[in-house]
Amino acid sequence: MSDETGFPGDGDRSSVWLTIVGAAAGAATIYFLSTSRGRQWLRELPDLGRSWASTVRQGMALVKEIAEQIEEAVGSFEHALDRVGKSIATREGEDEKALAA
Repeated sequence: MSDETGFPGDGDRSSVWLTIVGAAAGAATIYFLSTSRGRQWLRELPDLGRSWASTVRQGMALVKEIAEQIEEAVGSFEHALDRVGKSIATREGEDEKALAA
């Protein structure tokens, strides 16, 4: 809550702390990037990005391959269930014929 001066009251303390922490983190980032180590990191950033992109592409290919294998296994399982169902239906039909005779 704000009073007539526009300054936050007790209810807005968390937003004040969040603003302070955000400002401190921003200042630390600016300081780091202004150092020689920070500038070196900025120069290496495109290489890191390419490396991460390559890793993500490999991961996506692996996930796609796993999904295809799962689809194939589920299809095989469904096919086997259909065969079992037909076999059971055939046996039930034979049993009914035997009882009727």
